[in-house]
Parts: sequence; structure tokens; C-alpha cells
Amino acid sequence: MPAKDEATGKGEIVSESIKQCQMCKYFVKSGDVKASMGQCHLYPPEGERNWPKVGVDDWCGQHETAPRSFHKPSY
Repeated sequence: MPAKDEATGKGEIVSESIKQCQMCKYFVKSGDVKASMGQCHLYPPEGERNWPKVGVDDWCGQHETAPRSFHKPSY
């Protein structure tokens, strides 16, 4: 079932399948363009920890859709 996109604040309807890590503004893809893993940059790593590794099709309750013009770096 479609859900309202809280990130836009405009009450737009966004498919649940789009609310995946790969579409989130906090997601940074690892490696080449076809990589299926990345890092979540929602919160900074603490101490000796690294950024959490997530799959492109993963999701969480804090998803924020990246703006269309948003350039995400690739590491």
C-alpha cells in the first residue's frame, strides 16, 4: 500500500518499494555503480565503529527520499 512521503512534506504518495536505502539521502553506495551494498550515513560512527553496511533494497523507519538533484558520492 502506498505511503505518504514525510521527506517532501507535500503529502506526495510514494510506493513502499521506492522507500529503499538506495533512494535515501543518507545512503552512499560502495564501489562501482552495480554494487548491491552501501553505507548508511544517518548517524556518524562512534569510536572504532564504521558506517553501517546496508543493501540497496534494505529499508528502515527513518528513510528520507533524496531530492532528485541531490548528488551522492560513491566510495
